[in-house]
Amino acid sequence: MACFIQMEDFENAIRLKKEIEQLLEERHLLRKTIFLFMKGALDFSMGEQESGAEKMLAAISVFETLESMELAAFYRGMYESFM
Repeated sequence: MACFIQMEDFENAIRLKKEIEQLLEERHLLRKTIFLFMKGALDFSMGEQESGAEKMLAAISVFETLESMELAAFYRGMYESFM
């Protein structure tokens, strides 16, 4: 999904987003958190900066709450690249 966002291929990013939503189960918390971040990145890139930033920061907050500081730092760096 990230490659579609970077290429501004939003049609394929949205299609992939819908497919991923159907595949994720509740027990896949890491995947769901990363996906939350990517949904935020897509929203942000499509002009919905406020909701996109909120989703990305929410994902980072999950990593920080669970004391996964390397993941938090990685995604904070990605977040900052959007700002």
